[in-house]
Amino acid sequence: MKCCNVCGCTMTWENLCLPGHLQESSCNIEDWNICHDCMVEHCTQTNCLGCKYGKYPECPFIAMKKHYMNN
Repeated sequence: MKCCNVCGCTMTWENLCLPGHLQESSCNIEDWNICHDCMVEHCTQTNCLGCKYGKYPECPFIAMKKHYMNN
C-alpha cells in the first residue's frame, strides 16, 4: 500500500482477489509519494526554483502547473 506523504490518502493497495497485484487510485502519480491533489496545490503555490519535487526546467509537473494556474 502507498499513501500520500502530505494528506495520507491511499494511492495504491493490494487487490484482495489477486494477492500480489496492486490497485491504484486515480490520484496516484506513479513514482511519487504525493497524490495528484496535493501536487497540484504544491505546484500552484510554489515557485519552481524553490520546489523540492521537480527540478526546473525539466520538471515533469510544469504542464500540470500551467494548466491549473490558467483555470
